[in-house]
Order: sequence, then C-alpha cells, then structure tokens
Amino acid sequence: MLAEVGFISTWLSIALAVYAAAAAAIGHYRRQPAWTHSARNAVFLVFGALSVSVGTLLVALITEQYQLAYVWSVSNPSMPMVYRVTALWGSQAGSLLFWCWMMSAFSALSVATNWRSNYRLMPHVIIFQMVLTGFFTLLLMGVENPFARYWVAGADVLQSALQPAGTAAPALDALSSTAKGLNPLLRHFGMVIHPPLLYLGFVGFLVPCAFAFAALATGDLSTQWIKASRRWSLVAWVFLGLGLVLGGRWAYDVLGWGGYWGWDPVENAAFLPWLIGTAYLHSIMIQEKRGMFKTWNMALIVATFSAVIFGTFATRSGLVESVHSFARSDIGFPMLAMWFSVTFTLIVLIVWRQNAGHLRDDHPMTGILSRESLFLLNNFIFIALFIAVFWGSFGAPILSEQFFDTKITLGAEYFLNVTPPLFLALFVLMGVAPLAGWGVSAWRRIGQGLIVPLLLSIATVIGFVLLGHRTPITLVGYGIVALAGWVAAYETYRAVRARQFNLGEGVLTALGALARRNPRRYGGYLTHIGVVIIGIGIIGSTAYQRETQATLPVGGEVSLDGYTLRYAGFEGGQIAEDGRIMDIAIVEVYRGGQLLSTLRPRRDFFPQQTDMNSMTIAAAHSTLENDVYLLLLDWDEISQDNATFKVYINPLINLVWWGALVLIAGMAVGLYPTVTPETSPRRTVKPVSGLAEGSA
Repeated sequence: MLAEVGFISTWLSIALAVYAAAAAAIGHYRRQPAWTHSARNAVFLVFGALSVSVGTLLVALITEQYQLAYVWSVSNPSMPMVYRVTALWGSQAGSLLFWCWMMSAFSALSVATNWRSNYRLMPHVIIFQMVLTGFFTLLLMGVENPFARYWVAGADVLQSALQPAGTAAPALDALSSTAKGLNPLLRHFGMVIHPPLLYLGFVGFLVPCAFAFAALATGDLSTQWIKASRRWSLVAWVFLGLGLVLGGRWAYDVLGWGGYWGWDPVENAAFLPWLIGTAYLHSIMIQEKRGMFKTWNMALIVATFSAVIFGTFATRSGLVESVHSFARSDIGFPMLAMWFSVTFTLIVLIVWRQNAGHLRDDHPMTGILSRESLFLLNNFIFIALFIAVFWGSFGAPILSEQFFDTKITLGAEYFLNVTPPLFLALFVLMGVAPLAGWGVSAWRRIGQGLIVPLLLSIATVIGFVLLGHRTPITLVGYGIVALAGWVAAYETYRAVRARQFNLGEGVLTALGALARRNPRRYGGYLTHIGVVIIGIGIIGSTAYQRETQATLPVGGEVSLDGYTLRYAGFEGGQIAEDGRIMDIAIVEVYRGGQLLSTLRPRRDFFPQQTDMNSMTIAAAHSTLENDVYLLLLDWDEISQDNATFKVYINPLINLVWWGALVLIAGMAVGLYPTVTPETSPRRTVKPVSGLAEGSA
C-alpha cells in the first residue's frame, strides 16, 4: 500500500507542476488573475503531494518494508533508527526524491512570502520553479523510481511499482535477511546533516534565479528582484558553505587520509556554485546602492544556478568517479540537456535586455579605489577561481578523454599551485574594500584605516613565529588573512566606541544596536571574521602537517613533533549494537612525559555489507594548537602483539570547524530585519573624528 501511495502522489505532483506552469503563463499573457491565483494554489499542492511521497518512503524505511527495492538496498534490520532516517538520501532514488521535495518547499515558501509585494513577478517565478521541479520529478520517476517493489515470476525477480501480471510478492523474511544496509562510509554524524545542508544550498539558489528570470522576462529590471530574493541567496550560500565544511569533517573522520579537502571533482562540484554565489552576494550590494553592475548580477546568479545544475549532473550521472558520487545512471543525458536549455535561455534573455539598453548602469565607474571598482575586481578574482577549479576538475579530464582518448586527472598539486594566490588576493580585497568610499576614494583614507589593522596583523604574525610557524610564504599568508579579520574587527570596534562616546551605551548594548541598525554590514563583518578563522586553519593544517608511520609491539612507542604515542593493547572482536564488529587499538598520548589522552583508533567490519564491508575510524586528541590524528592500519590478527599505525599532527585544524560556527552567527545577524536608526533623548549624536559609525 505504501508503494502505491508514494507512486501516485509523486505522479500527481508532476501533473500539478505542469498545470501550475501552464496556468501561470495563461494568467500572465491573457491578463487573467484567476489563472495566476490557481497557479499559486497548485504550487502549494505540489509541495503537499511531494511531502506525501517523501513521508511514504520515510515510513517504509522506518518500518522495514524491504519489499521496496530502495529500502532493501539502503537499510537492514541491524541499522540504528538515525541511519534508517538518513537512508532517505543515502542513494540515488531517495536523494533525488528528497531534492524534488526541497525544490517544491522553496517554491511554495518563496511564492507565499512574495505574493503581494512582488505580484508582477510571480507568474514567471512560478513558471521557472515549476518547470524545474516537474522536470526533476519526472526524471526521478522515469529513471530512478524509489517506489519500485520486488516481484517474483518463477525464477525471475522483477522490479515494478505496480504488480505485474503473473507475479507474486517475495517472502519478507528472505528479503530482510539479505538486505544490504547503508554504505558504511555514510554511517557518520556528518552524513546525517551534510547532504540536507548541501541540498538547502543548491536548491536555495533556485529562488534568486527564478526572480532573475522573472525580471528579465517582464522587463522589471529595478532592484526589486534582488530585494525579493536577497535573503534566500544568503541562506542558500551559508547552507552550501556549511555543507562543504561538514563534508570536510566527514572526510576527516571517515576517509582516513589525515585531511579534509582533497580537491576531489565532486567536492569541487559543490564548491563552484559557492564561489560564484559569493561573488553574486557582494556584487548585488553595488546595484542596490549605486544602480550599477546590473548585467554582472544577472550573469552571476545565472552562473551560480547553472553551476548547481552542472554539479548535480556531474555527481549523479557518473561523469566523474569519486567516493562522494552516486553510481553511474541513465539520468545523465536528460539532465545535461536540461542544464544546457536553462542556461542558454537565461543567457539569451540577458543578451536581449542588454542590447535593448535595459541593463544600463545608473552611474559610470569612477576611481580605481572606489568601492565599486574593488568589488568589480572581486568579481574578476572569483571568476578566475571558478575557471581554475572547473578546468582542473572537469575541463581538462573531459576534453582529454573526448578528443585525445586519454584519461588525465589534475590532482591536488595543480589546485595548490593555482588557487592560493587568488585566495590571498581575495583576502586583500576583504581588508581594503570596507575602507573604500562609494564613487571615489583616496589612498590616504584607505591608508589611515589600515594603520591599526596592519599593526595587529604584524603582531599576529609574530605570534605564529613564536609558535614555531616560520616558513616565509605561510607567514605572508597568515598576515594577509589576519588583515582582513582585523579590519572587520576594528571597524566594528570604532562603531561601538562611537556609540559609547555619544550615547553612553555599554559594549553589548552598542553591538546589538549596530546589528539592528545595519545588519548587512555587521553581519558581513562577522562572516568575514569566520572566513578568516577558517583561512588561518587551512593554512596551518596544510603547510605544517606532520606524519609518520610505525609498526609497534605492545608497549612500543613512536614520537612525532614533541608527542609520544605508546601502544598499550588491543581489543579485538567487539560487537556493537548494530551488529558491526570492531577491532580497537589502545594508544596513550604523552607530551613532555605527561599523559594527555588515551586514543582508540579502530577498524569496523559489517558482515552483511557486500560491496564494502569494512571502514577505518580515526581517533584524535584535539586542542586549539593541533590535532594528534591516529589511524590503525594493520595488526597481527593471531597474537595482536604488533600493530601498524599512521600518525598525523594537524596544526590549527580545529579553526576550520570553529570558523564555520562564526560564519553561522554572521548569517544570523545579516538576516535580521533592519531597524530605523534611533535618536537619543539626551543629545544629538555627533560624529567623532576617527570614530564615525559610518566609516565602514
């Protein structure tokens, strides 16, 4: 019964999506509001129908309905409940259904919240969103039906959502005893929330792109489409960024190579829209403030959403092979065709409006040091990064295979040589741009604003030297990255001091008032600080990582970078609640003769898993200074007297995770509704030299 309910509700959502797009088109072009209202209601019904579909599959996973092929392939009776739930997005069909449901949710929310304030744009917003939602759902049901069941016809086993003639249902006991279970690599807390966060980021960019399409189609090319979708863009950007960080944490904990980012093509497929989306979020501020960069902003949001679809295609079609990707599937060609059609249509609309003069800027570019010029340079650098990452991940490998019949892979060395100078240039702009004025600026103004942050950055570099970080190129990197953070912190400090002087407010009161008065600025500063913290963590953990490997007897020791690790014993054959078998090594960590921690690196075995039945789980002793990261590679299975370990020392790596928390806080501030500036009942606020709140 569950399969029939899910099957029917999903096909119903497709029909409703087609109707919504058609009704919106009729309502707009025939000027019949009743059709437009009907289209809006259909959008809500699409969300409702797909909610039933997702709920049905989720119930099937929780209640162990192994007659469904998807449930059998991603779960088994020994799996904990949390992994039964997350198995919803554990494989191609379920994750695509979840993706479609999230598209319908974003569509319904964006239509509901903008219906009255942006009614003129709504028909085309609905058309764009429903065409894409309908396409992905049709692709799901045509190629990767999550509601297919097993049926037995003699010696043959068939898969179909509805029972074919002459077949019978197989015995449930037989199915449950052979159920495969979730891939061990996905049984990690990071994978519980990493895919949903990525999907929130990917699908979230549907909303601003839909409003951009509506603006291009209707000719309403004011800043209204940006205002309607800016918060959606920010939410999508932050969720995508957090998804990337959590994916890095998953790789760090599960993949066992001592790092968190390997420049894998699928990692980069999610990184590309984040790069262009970052450029877009910065660039739209110029259009809102000065009426400039109109063509740029259209191009950037189109490129962002195009990168989302291409990344989805690359991950799901089998275009690239990766531990992160889904298996090869027939969805590749139709998804590629859809990606090309959407991107081509949007580019044609931009060119048409540009040639007609509808995207002409309100003000010319003036002054190389103006904020507009620096933001334009920011766009160029982000595009250069995008091209470099795309070429290394997809361009060179695909072209070499198609035209030269040779498979090549540009590994991490390529990216580590090409991208660092571009990232450092971005951090320089993060430090300079907030100090530049609109329209025109002078070296003197920027120089004065940089004095204190430069001194603080020099002090920061000296601190790293005292910690033993003495490679010249990394010290330059630390200094540039720190400068961006100190500029954001110092500008916030100046504004707080201005309020303390003029209004007599306390520090926390002043910070709260600043955040309410200009959440975009001070939320942006906090976000910059979060990115700076992540940047320092990346530099430290990349440049100063140390590693060694040793085979030790019980009681043997290995030393690395001031730490001593002693192999204390072995616990083999431990059985967990979910049926996996754990072989665990006991290792003591000492520094300066003092016991710091006892680590338990292990190898997990999954007897019921056929395609991959073991997984190496690292152990780590974490501090602000570094991680002592330990892997159990091999051991004497008979005596267990000897074991082979790999040890990594990863300096500053925890700043990567903590910086992400600061980034979340910055997003929360940036989303806060702007409050009209208050006036003091005691005195008029007068700017103080060097403390002007608006100097940022």
